[in-house]
Amino acid sequence: MISSALSFLVSDLNSYFRSTLALQEDRVILSSISQIDGSLAENNTDKVVVSLINIAEEPATRTNAGMPPALSLDLHVLCSSSFNDYAESLKFISGVVAFFHSKNVFNHSNSPALADRVDKMIVELAPASFRDMANIWGMLGSKYQPCVLYKVSVLSAPDGVWESAAPL
Repeated sequence: MISSALSFLVSDLNSYFRSTLALQEDRVILSSISQIDGSLAENNTDKVVVSLINIAEEPATRTNAGMPPALSLDLHVLCSSSFNDYAESLKFISGVVAFFHSKNVFNHSNSPALADRVDKMIVELAPASFRDMANIWGMLGSKYQPCVLYKVSVLSAPDGVWESAAPL
């Protein structure tokens, strides 16, 4: 569910940038800021990087007789603009803000490509102080880049929690 939700948002952001900036290639990726060994991820240059930085569970929002409650998660997602040209970084992070300002609720009615296991997503700007941001970037093992932090509330049907994964 988490991978499907974030991959959908990345795809929608790429569609937005392709249409508004007439881009031929995707500029938004789902990636961590750094590699497991602490080195910076190499594929992040000249990209908007969408990274999951925290997961929290919301209390059950609905119950059906005999059914477990739907799962509601709050995903804290950092969108960082990692361009060599600072003005480009600002242009793209502004585009992210504009996109989620114009469309912050995603469901199957307004977003047919939304994964079946996800019922609804609500994207909200998450307030973060300078100290919070310093702690986040320190935790990520990187230097600050233009970024915005969002809380993505994801509501999933009870049977839509697990995603199939390729065998190791």
